[in-house]
Amino acid sequence: MLTEFTAVRQDEGGIRKRWFGDEFFDLILWQDGKGKIVKFELCYDKEINEHAFSWSKKAGLTHLKVDDGEGEAGRYKMSPILVADGVFDNKKIAEKFLDESVLIEKSISQFIYHKILAFSLS
Repeated sequence: MLTEFTAVRQDEGGIRKRWFGDEFFDLILWQDGKGKIVKFELCYDKEINEHAFSWSKKAGLTHLKVDDGEGEAGRYKMSPILVADGVFDNKKIAEKFLDESVLIEKSISQFIYHKILAFSLS
């Protein structure tokens, strides 16, 4: 079940960052002074094959794989980066997100749910 972390560093003036997490998802979202979502990043499948689904007013929707930097034996771990990856079962992730987001305000969970469903790889 996604629960909110309360000690989240605030970086951007006038924009509030919120972070929710569980064993499968991390949701980071940014809201303006009126509570309107201006962007979010939903990371999923954190333990096995992590991906990031993002939306912002400026960039729109993106879906990327998280390369954790653990690529080669005998080398220091590199910083995680986002890389292209076209596989996204948006219906499955949308349903799992809806199930796990019952503790989040309905307006937020519905907004993100509909953005996940709206994404298509073309």
